[in-house]
Amino acid sequence: AIYLSLLAILPGTPALAQAPTGSIAGTVVDETGAVVPDALIRITNKATGAQRSVSSNARGEYSASALLAGEYEIRAEAKGFRALV
Repeated sequence: AIYLSLLAILPGTPALAQAPTGSIAGTVVDETGAVVPDALIRITNKATGAQRSVSSNARGEYSASALLAGEYEIRAEAKGFRALV
């Protein structure tokens, strides 16, 4: 199984006439704590269904910025592992 460690959900500073945004970043590790590179991370806004996909780097790290404020579901998938939400 893939374990997803969510490092931060950081809201940004809203600007005039713009919606508030934030970032989600984390590290994908397996059950032994080893990093999982090239994992597909799907970040879905639960209210709107808007989805963004990013991949983890060689250190298992991923990030997505400029996300509208809201509640998100994060799904990690990697070859040889069961998907984790």
